[in-house]
Amino acid sequence: MVFLFSASMRERIWLSKSAGSIPSSLRMTVAVSVCDASDPSRYYSIRGRVVKSTTEGGVEHIETLAQRYTGRPYAWYGGRDQVRVILTISADKIHVMAR
Repeated sequence: MVFLFSASMRERIWLSKSAGSIPSSLRMTVAVSVCDASDPSRYYSIRGRVVKSTTEGGVEHIETLAQRYTGRPYAWYGGRDQVRVILTISADKIHVMAR
């Protein structure tokens, strides 16, 4: 499962996911790891809990993330009729592995 995310300095992250690919049994706790593509030994691991889930602004959020990370509009692999969900995660623990 691949999530696109953005982060804030307040130890919260926002995950963008299509509504159809989120299991109905989604747990309220999550773990996310993000590594540096040029050096996989550098990474962040974040454990936390879902504090909010919304579809409001989901399309704008995924478009902003696509521009930030790819420099292009979002490709809409599953079709433009997808409902995008933004999950707000409050970080309980952040582990940083850097050199």
